[in-house]
Amino acid sequence: MGMIATFFRVPNTLLTLIKAEPNNIEELVLDSDDVQDTALDIDKSWHGIYFLLTGEPDIEKPIVSFVGEAILGGTAVGEDFGYGPMRYHEPITVQNLYRELQKITLNNLSDRYDIKKFNENKIYPMNGKWSLEDRDYLVENFEFLLGFYKKAAEEQEAILVVIE
Repeated sequence: MGMIATFFRVPNTLLTLIKAEPNNIEELVLDSDDVQDTALDIDKSWHGIYFLLTGEPDIEKPIVSFVGEAILGGTAVGEDFGYGPMRYHEPITVQNLYRELQKITLNNLSDRYDIKKFNENKIYPMNGKWSLEDRDYLVENFEFLLGFYKKAAEEQEAILVVIE
């Protein structure tokens, strides 16, 4: 199946409960229809988007660009879901991330796509087999992510991220 990134918008009251009961995160988030209704699945595009935003291929290195926090940042909470624990961004961080993300136009993001660099760095999921058509997949998922952050920022919600 692969590593798929899913984002959830949650009210601050639920985030407080998650932080107080991290062992119940699966029940509070993954088994909750209300939370599932706020989910955004960007499929396997997360590493490609992260690379476009930061220029950094190594996801194990500390995040050097604030916009990279939108994909791989946040505070870890709860159990490991296979590729690490769920992570959260407080509502104020969501607003700041959205402010920075909206500065990146879709054309600018598209212009950053360099097949050679993607292939040399073995960016997931194509691992050396990226093509020109894959650019649209990344830009489209970034556009979904941008809209998701916008809605969360407007509603003063927190965001949870999990890669599983």
